[in-house]
Amino acid sequence: MFPRLQIGDTIISWYSLILNTSLVFCTIFFLIRFRRQSMDNGTFSKFKIFLFPIIVIVIGSIGTRLVNIVEHLYQSGHHHSILEIKTMIFEGSGSQFYGAPVFILLFTPLLLKIYPLKEWLFFWDVAAPVWCLGYALGRIGCLIVSIRPTTSFFW
Repeated sequence: MFPRLQIGDTIISWYSLILNTSLVFCTIFFLIRFRRQSMDNGTFSKFKIFLFPIIVIVIGSIGTRLVNIVEHLYQSGHHHSILEIKTMIFEGSGSQFYGAPVFILLFTPLLLKIYPLKEWLFFWDVAAPVWCLGYALGRIGCLIVSIRPTTSFFW
């Protein structure tokens, strides 16, 4: 397995490729599901419909990265310089999935100013299977990155 895909001078990690592909695929899946389910439930602003996945992706991405950094700092006994922490934030890899729902729950009171509670709950009703699909695709990305070639055979 090659850990990175190289196209000319551009190097792309497989995890990034699968993660970004799954984000696009899940956004399209959300919009299709939303269109099907919203036919019976009235009309929604197109701006709010397209804003919802963007909000979830941005807040979720920040949450996954920050929870990973906090967990890493806690496990290492807080022995990192500011430069190492900046590197973990901007250049490092790693994320913890549970950071996304935690941060979205933390930001929910703020987001209820954009979406009334009834709309917010409807959006999440539509997004629940999409969230599960995105998690499954992310796990496949983790699996592909962790595959290592070996010469040993166990029968």
